[in-house]
Amino acid sequence: MGDADLDEICTKLDAMITPKLPAWQQLVLDVKKLMLELNAHDLKTFYGDFYLSVLFQANGLQALHLTIQAYQAAKSAKKPDDYLKPFLEAVQDL
Repeated sequence: MGDADLDEICTKLDAMITPKLPAWQQLVLDVKKLMLELNAHDLKTFYGDFYLSVLFQANGLQALHLTIQAYQAAKSAKKPDDYLKPFLEAVQDL
């Protein structure tokens, strides 16, 4: 990304992330369904080794997407109060 400015980087990142968000959310649901079928021992191992990794990745991508959207909205702010509002709204969407 070298000499690219922040706006360009954010646009590129968001273009990569956004189409994949539904698939990550579906994976979280599929993993939850699978956990319902496991015995206690396997569930404990699966939860710690796989489920948490999937959940953190899915939530991290969603948070990055919302942060980029908030940054892009804040760029068009006309008054001081408008700079913070997009970020507060992004937090509510998490």
